[in-house]
Amino acid sequence: MKVLGRAKALLLYGGLTREQYDRIRLDVSKRNGHDLVLYASIGAGVFFALLAIAQMSQGMQTANQWIYIGAGLSMLALAVVANRVSATKTRLPSP
Repeated sequence: MKVLGRAKALLLYGGLTREQYDRIRLDVSKRNGHDLVLYASIGAGVFFALLAIAQMSQGMQTANQWIYIGAGLSMLALAVVANRVSATKTRLPSP
């Protein structure tokens, strides 16, 4: 039974005890939310930069314009949603 308990702790809590996991869970969640906002914003900026470059290039104006606009808008929407969720999330429910 002790082996099963260790396997459960390894699978559910990454080898930590439940108390250790609960202490760091909120900090990790906040950091992940911050990183998601950062990377989504960078992604949206890159896609809009590619759209601007494509508009200056004659060969890419019509072929990929809507792809860049769609990708940029989806990344921008993800950044906005992630920003709102991470700003309002103060506490996580217990697993």
